[in-house]
Amino acid sequence: MSKVKSIFAAALAIAIVGLPTAAFAADTTITVTKSGTAATAIQSGDVINVVNTTPIDVSGQLSQSLTAVWSKESLHLTDPSSIVAPEGWALQYQTGDTTWGSTAPGDLSTVQGIRAVGDLTSTGGNTFVTVADSRVVVTTQNFQGSSGGDGYDLTFGGDYVFNIFHHDGALRIDCHVKATGDACFGGVSTFQGYQTGNASQSFWDGTKRQLWAVVTNASDGQGGFACVDYSGSSPVLCETPFVALGPVYDQQALSTSTRIGNKVYVVNEFSWTLLCFDIATAAACPNNGFQLPSTGPSGNYTMHGRASSAGDNKVYWTTLGKMGCYNPATNALCGNAIDFDVNARQYPLFPVRNAAGALLGMCLYDTKQCINGSGALVDVIPTALSTWMSDNPLPDWNTYNAGQWGEQNNRIYLNDGPSGSATTDVFCFNYTTGAACAGFAGTNVGNEIYAILPDPSVPNCLWTNGNSGQINTFNGKTGLLGCAQEVPLVEMPYSAIAPRLTCDDSNRLLNWGSIDFNIPEGISASQLKVTILDTNGNPITGWVDVTPNASGVINMQSLSVAVSGTKPSLQVTAGEIDQALLARLTASVRFESGSPQLCFNLTASANCPDLTLQPGDLSVPDGLIQVSAVSTTSNGQAVAAGEAEVELTGTNTSTVCTASVARETLPDVPDPIEPVLPETGGGTGIYALAIMALFMTASGTWLVVRGRK
Repeated sequence: MSKVKSIFAAALAIAIVGLPTAAFAADTTITVTKSGTAATAIQSGDVINVVNTTPIDVSGQLSQSLTAVWSKESLHLTDPSSIVAPEGWALQYQTGDTTWGSTAPGDLSTVQGIRAVGDLTSTGGNTFVTVADSRVVVTTQNFQGSSGGDGYDLTFGGDYVFNIFHHDGALRIDCHVKATGDACFGGVSTFQGYQTGNASQSFWDGTKRQLWAVVTNASDGQGGFACVDYSGSSPVLCETPFVALGPVYDQQALSTSTRIGNKVYVVNEFSWTLLCFDIATAAACPNNGFQLPSTGPSGNYTMHGRASSAGDNKVYWTTLGKMGCYNPATNALCGNAIDFDVNARQYPLFPVRNAAGALLGMCLYDTKQCINGSGALVDVIPTALSTWMSDNPLPDWNTYNAGQWGEQNNRIYLNDGPSGSATTDVFCFNYTTGAACAGFAGTNVGNEIYAILPDPSVPNCLWTNGNSGQINTFNGKTGLLGCAQEVPLVEMPYSAIAPRLTCDDSNRLLNWGSIDFNIPEGISASQLKVTILDTNGNPITGWVDVTPNASGVINMQSLSVAVSGTKPSLQVTAGEIDQALLARLTASVRFESGSPQLCFNLTASANCPDLTLQPGDLSVPDGLIQVSAVSTTSNGQAVAAGEAEVELTGTNTSTVCTASVARETLPDVPDPIEPVLPETGGGTGIYALAIMALFMTASGTWLVVRGRK
């Protein structure tokens, strides 16, 4: 019998009677820094970073406020964009002693306080419970790139798919919504000063929502990675816009790349070195520039240098006439380099596996040479695949500008060009059966295909992109255009699972607790198949198709945040059931986070009546800043409150005025009582901000004045 939980009923009961919690003084702290170091004094023009941090140690369903007020005579909010509040919380501005509004006034000098207000459910100790709704996962059949041509491969970033045009004089990134094919962020974004080569690949950093593209810096001839930030309303170059990895002869020197964890490897044909970029640190890897063997000098040997990987944490490469294996763990070759015919037509090295999916070797297409993880030459290509390769020699189209194979469900997908001028077909080989994929058509599923890529979130779905800019999807089982879901699939995004409470996203998720599914009538817990996707949208080994226990709970404590990342998502199927029914599935997720924070910048300058400072005079009154936090239950009862303050010494002149700050009066907190929120978790309700308004209306203010020193 399926488990049914009434979230609405639980929330309604709590809203009426209130939820008992432990009551005490909140351990609110204030951190004030200037240029990254602790600040104790100010002068005119200083920018002060303020952080209000308040751990949540009470248990229950709470409304929480984080407040900061300051002396308007000496400190001013000049940049509202510097304010970082917990994700989903409402932000308010104080422009008078007691006046609060939800919109920043045009005259920022009148702002003397800010407040973030939101709802949360806590079990104490910064452990929280959220309720995540389901959304149906779909994908489009095909769409046209905005420029009409010169695509190479694709990069998946959450709900988006990115395409960078190759051998271009600028970095042009085309963005589409996966589910609809609609343009996102205005379609094509162009960034001058960077050039793309034939292999215009890019890599998504889901933690920071940044895209790193393989480019050449036109100004200095350095090859490396350019960064575009998609965390805002429009794409912009990142704070670190480019990371140089080594000189190149021109934009074609950087060939195909491969990603292992957060590290990306690319062969530089100028020096036959293996370049390495670390996405996590936004810097070159310590082993960047490893020298690879080659039978010829450096030069323009476009697409002879390639890098591939096959899930065994090693890089398989080709240079001019050599192929081999590199082990990042030892910063050394796995074994000896192997000679091959550079005039042969080759894909990047592609994987050959056994029936169980274990890697046997990485192989070249035309010469049929394979190398294993020890660097040894091995003969592992199945007879049926070898025969097909002999009967289908690669056209010139694939030799230099194409050949990005796809892999999914122990099947290899290779683009199969019918002529030397076009590639429209895909061939599928099933390593489990040792034969061509049964029932797979794969004819005219692409258009001038360069690359085949598996969809990271939709089972049995692959994408193609190529020279014409036509982006298609096809079914990995049938080879037919489009990726219709065989069974309904729903997703719960990271923003619902673990909303960010801290200013630093790295502390969004510190430890996993559990997932407690609220299962609608008509579905049983045994039907659910749950897959955890990491921050970059990849399924996590050991967390694919997990079935909850009979109560609908999955214990997540053994999943390391280092593996899942801080922005994981959930995908759930339940067999061939009604899609609308599955979409009603919700989940209560328990996790530990960093303490809620409110962060912002203030600029120091004197704002004294009838005072005109001479040019160069940096006089400013003392700076007074107070932060506070209040936790209330659904009936408006304060159960925790705390405050902290700091005084920054201004200049000691007789001309500056006295600094003052109007502060919020903290409510009385009753004596502690035992928490009653069950440790097994459960459904939560969403409360209107009007609940917090009960406290705001009842609160008064009091004035603190500091004289001159």
